[in-house]
Amino acid sequence: MASGNRKPIINLPVKITLTNEGISWFISHKRKLSKFRTVDDLLEYGISLDSFYPASLQKMVTIDYLSKIELSCIEFSSKRKEIMDLSKLLVYGILYKKFDYEIFWQFIKSPLIKKWNRINPSRVMDENSNFNELFLKNMMARNAGLISEIFREILDPIIMNIKEDLSLSPEEQHIQICLSRRYLESIRSIVWWILSKSRKLGEYSMIIPVIRAKLEEFLDKAKISEYLALMVMELTANAENTRFREVAREIYHRQVDIERLVLNKEIREALCRKMEKRRDQLYMVWKISNKGASIGTENRLKVVLFNRKFDYEKLKEEVEDKKRLDLKDKNLFDFYQEIPEQRRNTELGLFYLSYLNEACKKQNVRFDSNVSQLPQRNLTVITLSLKF
Repeated sequence: MASGNRKPIINLPVKITLTNEGISWFISHKRKLSKFRTVDDLLEYGISLDSFYPASLQKMVTIDYLSKIELSCIEFSSKRKEIMDLSKLLVYGILYKKFDYEIFWQFIKSPLIKKWNRINPSRVMDENSNFNELFLKNMMARNAGLISEIFREILDPIIMNIKEDLSLSPEEQHIQICLSRRYLESIRSIVWWILSKSRKLGEYSMIIPVIRAKLEEFLDKAKISEYLALMVMELTANAENTRFREVAREIYHRQVDIERLVLNKEIREALCRKMEKRRDQLYMVWKISNKGASIGTENRLKVVLFNRKFDYEKLKEEVEDKKRLDLKDKNLFDFYQEIPEQRRNTELGLFYLSYLNEACKKQNVRFDSNVSQLPQRNLTVITLSLKF
C-alpha cells in the first residue's frame, strides 16, 4: 500500500487459496492447511485468517504462493478501508512482480550483459540461468554500501521529479516516493550484484536510464490501484444496499418507505442480525493468475463480487452502458456532479468502470468487466479483470 500510515495488520476474515507451490511450502514447513469450499463451489486448500499482515500477504503474491482470496460478510461498510487496502496491496504485489520480470528481461538483453558474457565466458548469463541465492545474499551483504549508492543513483532523480510535481499533494508525493523504493527493492539480487561488479564499464551508464524509465512507467501503472479500490468499494456498497432493501421488503411487506428505512441505524442493525442468523452473506473474491497459468493470463487480477437477488438484466445493461461512455472531456469530479443526487451512492461504482477502462488503456493494461449469473445458487456475479 506504500503509505507511511499503513496499518500493520488488516482485520478481515478471509479464506486464502494457495497455489501448488504455496501448498508445497506449507507442507514442507509443517504449517497447518485447511480444506474448504468456496463461493463458486470449488474445494480448495489454503488457510483461513481473521487478520493478516499486509507485507506477508503481498510477499505471497510476488512469490506465486497465492491464487485466490475470498471475503464473506453480512455488510461491507464497516470494513471499507480494509477492503480498499487489500485491493491496492494485491495490485501493487502484481506490479512489483511484473516490474522485476521486465527489468530482468531488459537487463539480460542489454549491452552490459553481452559484454559481461564476453568477459566471463565461464559465467554466461541468459534468461534461463539459475543463480545461487545464498551466494548472492552474501555478496549483497558484502557490497551493501556500493549497492546502496547505485540504488540512490537510480532513485534520486525520480524523487526530485516527484517533489517538483506541484499537482501532487504532500501525501501523494510521499506515496509515490515509497512506491519508487518498493519497486527497486523488488528487483532480484542478480541484477544488483552485476551492477555492483560492472559500475566502471561504459555499458553500465546505458542500463541505469533504462531502469529509471521503467520505474517511471510502473509508477503511472500504480495509479490504477486507486481507481480499482474506489470502484470495488462503490460496487460493494451497491450490492450491500440492494440486499438490505430486499430483506427490508420481506419483513415490512412494502408498506413503508424502504429507502429511508435502510438508512436508519437501528433498523439496519436489526436487518444485519436477521441476515446473520440465516447466513445471508455477500462475497468478494480476488483471483490472481500466476506464472503457471495458461498463455495470456499471467499477471491477471480478477475481482469478483457475488450477490443474491440482484436485478441481473438491469445491472448488466447498466454496466455495459457505463463501459461505453466517452470521458475525454470530463474529469471525475465533473462527471460525479452530473449524477442525480439520489443515485450517487448506488451508481458511482458503475461510473468508475469507464474511468478504470480509460486508465488501463493509457497504461497498456487489458481491462474487462461483465455481469453473469449462477442460477443454481441464485447468485449474480460482477467480474472485473485486469491483465497487467
